[in-house]
Amino acid sequence: MTANRITVAVAPLVLMVLVVIGMTGIEQWLSTFGKTDAARLTLGRVGIALPYVTAAAIGVIYLFANAGSTSVKVAGWGALAGSATTMLVATAREAARLAAFAGQVPDGKSITSYLDYATMVGAAAALMAGCFALRVALIGNAAFARAEPKRIRGKRALHGEADWMKMQEAEKLFADTGGIVIGERYRVDKDSTAARAFRADDPETWGAGGKSPLLCFDGSFGSSHGIVFAGSGGFKTTSVTIPTALKWGGGLVVLDPSNEVAPMIHEHRKGAARFIRILDPKEPETGFNALDWIGRFGGTKEEDIASVASWIMSDSGGARGVRDDFFRASALQLLTALIADVCLSGHTDQEHQTLRQVRSNLAEPEPKLRERLQSIYDNSNSDFVKENVAAFVNMTPETFSGVYANAVKETHWLSYPNYAALVSGSTFSTDALAAGETDVFINIDLKTLETHAGLARVIIGSFLNAIYNRDGEVKGRALFLLDEVARLGYMRILETARDAGRKYGITLTMIYQSIGQMRETYGGRDAASKWFESASWISFAAINDPDTADYISKRCGMTTVEIDQVSRSSQSRGSSRTRSKQLAARPLIQPHEVLRMRADEQIVFTAGNAPLRCGRAIWFRREDMKACVGTNRFHTIGKMSEARVIQPARSATNKADPGE
Repeated sequence: MTANRITVAVAPLVLMVLVVIGMTGIEQWLSTFGKTDAARLTLGRVGIALPYVTAAAIGVIYLFANAGSTSVKVAGWGALAGSATTMLVATAREAARLAAFAGQVPDGKSITSYLDYATMVGAAAALMAGCFALRVALIGNAAFARAEPKRIRGKRALHGEADWMKMQEAEKLFADTGGIVIGERYRVDKDSTAARAFRADDPETWGAGGKSPLLCFDGSFGSSHGIVFAGSGGFKTTSVTIPTALKWGGGLVVLDPSNEVAPMIHEHRKGAARFIRILDPKEPETGFNALDWIGRFGGTKEEDIASVASWIMSDSGGARGVRDDFFRASALQLLTALIADVCLSGHTDQEHQTLRQVRSNLAEPEPKLRERLQSIYDNSNSDFVKENVAAFVNMTPETFSGVYANAVKETHWLSYPNYAALVSGSTFSTDALAAGETDVFINIDLKTLETHAGLARVIIGSFLNAIYNRDGEVKGRALFLLDEVARLGYMRILETARDAGRKYGITLTMIYQSIGQMRETYGGRDAASKWFESASWISFAAINDPDTADYISKRCGMTTVEIDQVSRSSQSRGSSRTRSKQLAARPLIQPHEVLRMRADEQIVFTAGNAPLRCGRAIWFRREDMKACVGTNRFHTIGKMSEARVIQPARSATNKADPGE
C-alpha cells in the first residue's frame, strides 16, 4: 500500500476522533446561550450530541470529497473506521455514566430507561455515516448517485424498457467452462474507476478488471461463430486472441499479424499435449502442401482445384466493371487449368504437385506458355484440363496478354521462395488439424497481408476445406481465430463456414476494426447484415467510428424516462410556478456515450437476449493468465505473484461439438 493510500485511509479516522475528543464539554458552553432553564437544557442536549453528529458529517463530507478518485474505497474503509470509533466512544461514555448509579435504580425499572437520548442521536448519526462508508468501501464510486433521468418500467414504459443484461444472467449464458473468452463479469461503468480513462500502464485505473470472473462461450447456442469490433489500438490481441488461445482446448488456427501470440502461449499449449506449427515467412522451414487435401473425403478434385484458384485470385463482394470481370474470370480459368494440369494430367509426380510448381509453369514468356497450353490440350489425360485450356489455345494475342498479366500478378507471391515454401512444404499435412491435436499460427505481418493477401487466403482456405470436406468426421471443433480478417479480402469459403460450419466442426471468431471494414469486404450493408444474423455473439469495444456507434445505440434499444418540468409565469398580480412530470424516449446508450466508453469496456450482443455491458479480459491484468504466458516483445510484465494457472477448456466440455 502506497503512502498516499495510507494517508487517505487514516485521515478520516484521525479527523473524526479529534472532533469527538476536542468538542467534549461543548454542551456547557452552548447552554450559556439559553435565557430560560428549558432553553439551556435543550442547548445542553444539543451540545452532547454535537461532537458525534459533527464527526459523522466530517466522514460523509470526506467521502464526497474523494468521489471519483481511484482511492475512494480506501477512503470508505477509513471513514468506516472513524464512524466505528465514534460509536465506540459514545457507547463507552454512556456506559460509564450509567454504571455510576446502576445500584440506585429503583425496583421495577430498567437501567435502559435512563439512556441519554442526545447521546443516542449522536451514535445513530455515526451509525448512518458508517453504513454509507461501508457502501463506498464495497462498491466505490458507484455508491454516489448519478445525474441521470429516472427510468420507467412496466405498463408506463410507453417508449420501451430496454435494459442491460444482469450479471447473473451473463454468468449462465457465458459460463467460465467455455473455451472462447468473451470478457469479465463486472460492469465497468459502475466500477470505482469508471470516471477515469483506462491506462494499461497504470494499475490504479484498472478497478475490478483482472480480478473478476471470466465470461466464456462454449458454443452451446447459435452458429458458434463470433465477431469482434475494436478500433486501432483497442486491445484486440490482448483481450481476445491471447486469452482464448490460453483457454481453448480443441484445434486452433490463429491469424496473427502482430507475430506475438505464438511465442507467448507456445509452452502453455504444448504442455496441454498440443502440437504447435508456426507458419512464418521468416522461418520457411515449416510448411505444408496446400494441395494435399484435394479430392479426398468426398470432394471431387475438380471442385477443390477451382476453390484453390479462387483463393489465389483476389475478389470483392461488390460489383466490378465488365472489362475487369472478363479478364479476372479468364485469369481464374487459366489458373484453374494450370493447377488441374499439375494434379490431374498425370505427368507430375506426387512430390511436385504443389503451388510452387504451378507458378513455375505459369511464369514463362507468353509464346512458350502458349506452346505449353497447346501441349496440355494435346496430351492431358483429364477432360477437365482440356476443356479449361481450350479457351486459350486460339485466343488472340492481345486478349491473351491481358489474361496472362492478371494471372501472373495474382500469383506473384509464389515467386518468393519463403512464401511458396509455406504452402508447398511437407512438415505437416492438413490431416493433422482435422485430427484435433494440432494448432497452427499464421504469422504473416500486416505489410505482407496488404501486398500478398493471397498467401493467407490459400493457407486459411486449405485448412477450412480440409475440415469441411470431412463432413463432420473430425475430433472436436477447430477454432479459426482471425485477427485483421479484413486484410484477407472477400473469401467465399468463409461464408460457407459461416452458414454450415457448426455441423462440420468449424467455429469462426473474426476481428474487425469497424463495421465499415466488413461492409467494404463483403459488398455493402446487406451483405454485412448476413454476418450479424449468423453470429452467436458480437462484441464492440474501443469504438471510434460514429457510424458504428449509431448502430450500437440503435441495437441496444429505447427506454422510457420520467422528466420533471418546471414552468414559471409572471403576471401583474404575482408569479406562479407549475411542476409537471412527462414521459420521454431515450436510447439505452447514446452514440456519444459509446464513443466515450473506456477501452476496457465492451458491449456484447446475442440473439434473443438483452445487450451485455461488461469488462474485457485483458491478459496482463489477470494473474492466472500472466502465470501462463511467455515473453511478449510489446509488453513487459513485472514479477508475478502466486496465481492459479488457467487451464484450457477440454473438448468434452464443448457443447457445440459436431453431432450434438
